[in-house]
Amino acid sequence: MEFKTSKGRPCSRMEAETIITYDAELKKWFIYTDHGPHARKWEDKIIPSDDVPSRKIYHEDSGKLIAIEGEIKGGVGIHSPRKMTEEQKEQATRRLLKNVHGVES
Repeated sequence: MEFKTSKGRPCSRMEAETIITYDAELKKWFIYTDHGPHARKWEDKIIPSDDVPSRKIYHEDSGKLIAIEGEIKGGVGIHSPRKMTEEQKEQATRRLLKNVHGVES
């Protein structure tokens, strides 16, 4: 099974959607999104499927991926934001400055 590819135009931000579903009978996760940033984020996490249409849509002018549909490899996890103490926030800030910006503090 392979992805069907096509070219198209992106939908407006007001119409864009991302839908992640779980089929309990198949024990598989599936995704559909026509929101370009989500499509590009999930592209390497999906595989072609016999159970749902499997497709990738690219912008007709720029060639950027703008939509995907397929089976998600593995599982999906949803987590609440991590709560950090002020000290942990300061340590994370120092690591970020050092690792990304090369600044010692």
